[in-house]
Amino acid sequence: GKGTYTYPDGRGTYDGEWKDGKRHGHGKFEYANGNKYDGDWVNDEQNGTATIVFKSMNVYTGDVLDNKLEGHGEMIYHKDIKDNNLASYKGEWKNNLYHGKGSLQFKSGQVWEGEWKEGGRDDGQGKVLKKDGSILYEGELKRDKYHGKGKLKCSDGTSYDGDFINGLFDGK
Repeated sequence: GKGTYTYPDGRGTYDGEWKDGKRHGHGKFEYANGNKYDGDWVNDEQNGTATIVFKSMNVYTGDVLDNKLEGHGEMIYHKDIKDNNLASYKGEWKNNLYHGKGSLQFKSGQVWEGEWKEGGRDDGQGKVLKKDGSILYEGELKRDKYHGKGKLKCSDGTSYDGDFINGLFDGK
């Protein structure tokens, strides 16, 4: 059936569907810490799709599995995170972290596209786009730096097509 339950331990209030005494179906949970979950539940676990509004006002919309961000989803950031000035991330998630293909947009408008691993840029191919959508850099990346073969288009109109090591021109 449907119903509302306020947890006596103070963790929050659930309003939604129930099955055999467990949260099951669609429901909303308002946590005591200010976070709000609106989505699917299976056997008392957050599983399916959801919208989560965090107390920081960051908003996640996408897949959840076993109470974690897992699968495909988008996070819209409303506060600066560790001075990175993030605007949004759209792509694959694993264990609450960016993991798989995705794009990270900064408030400046710059976008990093490519592979992510355990919350950080994965080594491999990627793109960095300017605010207008044009390509700033396309090529190999390693630990969030241009590394390997790549093409860089500078703001003064010059370009470099060649080798990079740790973000610097190096080689041919």
